[in-house]
Amino acid sequence: MNQQPGSKVGREWSAAQIRNKSFEDIQKLWFVLLKERNMLLTYRHQCKHLGEEMVQPERLQKVSKSMKAIKVVLGERYREYKQATDWKWCEQRAVLHERRRQYLARRRRRTGLPPDQRPKVPGGLAVWRMSKQQKFADLKPRQPDEPPPTGQLPEKMQHERATNGHGQTPEDLLRKKPKQLKEYV
Repeated sequence: MNQQPGSKVGREWSAAQIRNKSFEDIQKLWFVLLKERNMLLTYRHQCKHLGEEMVQPERLQKVSKSMKAIKVVLGERYREYKQATDWKWCEQRAVLHERRRQYLARRRRRTGLPPDQRPKVPGGLAVWRMSKQQKFADLKPRQPDEPPPTGQLPEKMQHERATNGHGQTPEDLLRKKPKQLKEYV
């Protein structure tokens, strides 16, 4: 293997190129790529051990992309073979496809938007999924020189005060309470 910095390295194999190959050629190509990948990983480990920089590290990505393309083509060929020979497999795939379609339709009805189009802001999240920061993002703390709020409590709170018997008047609830120092023994 030529590991000179100026040497050119070829590009990865595309799925379109691999589709034109026979099974035997694909198998040979797989083992050539496997050997190349192992050599590059060994070289990378050696460079890390010696504290050197690896020459053309993009070669590893090219090899892995080529291997992924081989897997894609073999998967396509397997599905075509199964469709041509196994009717039970086709029925199972149809059932799985229908279940997936129904699941996505239910989720779309529930959320109104597909997952990739949902907003990432609190308005699009369920309350139980929000963090405290998201829930109370619109609240602002009262300034120290600002007086406490005045006015009437809502009717519902006044009614609960009478029935619950906690004994606090609306003035007590709105009054600024002094901080109490707690002592621990």
